Order: sequence, then C-alpha cells, then structure tokens
Amino acid sequence: MINTIMKDTLKLIFEKWVILIKVLFPYMVILMVTDAFMQESTARVILGKTQEGDIYTVAVGVLMSALMSLLIAVKTHRILLLPSFEISALEFLCFGYKEVRFLWISLILSVMTFVIPVMLYFIFKLLGIIPMMGVFVGISVSSFIVARLSMVLPSCAIGQHMSFKDSWHLTQKYKWLSYFIIILYPILISVVLSLVYGFVINFLAALFSLDLAVMMVVLNVCITVLIISAISAMYRYISCSCDEFKYEVVCVDDDKIKE
Repeated sequence: MINTIMKDTLKLIFEKWVILIKVLFPYMVILMVTDAFMQESTARVILGKTQEGDIYTVAVGVLMSALMSLLIAVKTHRILLLPSFEISALEFLCFGYKEVRFLWISLILSVMTFVIPVMLYFIFKLLGIIPMMGVFVGISVSSFIVARLSMVLPSCAIGQHMSFKDSWHLTQKYKWLSYFIIILYPILISVVLSLVYGFVINFLAALFSLDLAVMMVVLNVCITVLIISAISAMYRYISCSCDEFKYEVVCVDDDKIKE
C-alpha cells in the first residue's frame, strides 16, 4: 500500500505540474514579498532589539504567510484530486466557505495536538510520575488521533462534507498507513529536503549572490506540495474503496485498491 501511495504521490505531481506552477506561483511571490517585508523586524525581535512597529510587522507577516500557506494547501488538494481544475482572477485570493472550513478544521486538529500533551503533563505531574513522560505519551496519542482524522482536510478542499467520524471510520483499516503518511512522511521529507537542498541552496546563494530567504521560500513551497500530494494520494486510495466519498475523485485502478 505504501509503495502504491508513494508512486501515486509523484505521479500526481508530474501529471499536474504545469497547472501547479501556474496556480501556486503567485502565492509563492506573495510569500517572498512577505518574508522580505518582515525580515529585519523579525531579526530585531529575536535579538531583543525591538523597535516601534516591529511586533505589528511580524504579526502581519506571520498572518499573511499562514493565509498563503492555507490557500496553497487547498488549491493543491483541488488540483491533484479533481479531474479538472480552473481558477479565475477573482478566485485567486478568494477566501470562501471551503477555505474557512479548512482553516477551522486545521485549527481544531492543531489545538488537539497541543492540548492532549499538556493535559497529560499535568496529570502525570499530579500522579508523581515524570511529567515529560506525559508529554511523550500525549504526543504519541494526539498524533495517532490527528492522523486518523486528517482525511477531513482533502475532503473539505474538494467540497465534500466528510465529518471527523467519517474520517475515523474511513481509516479504520489503514491506521498505521495513516500515521505514516500524515505524521512520519512529512517529518522525513522535511528533514531530508531541508538538509540536502538547504546545503545546495546555501552553496548557490554564495556562488551566485542569490537571496537565501527567497530560495528558502521556494524550498518550503516544494516541501508543502510533496506533503499535500502524499495526503491527497492517500485520500484518493482510501476513498476509492468507499462509494460515499469517491464521486468527484479520480480513483486509482481497482487492482491497486485491492492490494
């Protein structure tokens, strides 16, 4: 199953690379401008030499980056999962129902990720057990739960109304596959690409006097697309075995589903 999804991850990107570049390039430019806008203020805040307006600048920059990342995630899911995808100039920065719901679901999953470890930290502390063990157990439990519930995100992006209960039921037979694709794969791909391409980017930046920050934005977007593609491939693989959620998705071959 993992081999099928990994192959499908790359296949989705190769088949849709033209429209991915066309749609995501403007968001990438906005991220570059935002990063350049907040670079000096961020450095002063980190060094404790904050000037007037720095906190506001950093806050606006972080908010803008988060919104662009959310739009990139939604658009990437739609491009990779729907048979056809078109976007007009008006829809480019449109924050509609799908985007709001995607944001809300992301916030719920994020809060869940942090709340469970914090709760277990204090519970373990009250019980006289090493508190950090509670954090470790909490992270393990919350990441497993989030992995099972995350199929709601690609479903939301393509306009399907899947609930957390539906996602839990849908991943019943794919517990560890969900954990690998949603939790472990993003960590692995981020670490590997950051180390390998981070070194390459530093070398190119020094050789050609390129802006390192700008190139890091490109790297981060590429990592995001790879991760979203893997999640989309998994959603396509799992949902194609369930008639209720496959009406709009381009399914993998039936023989692959049965593997």
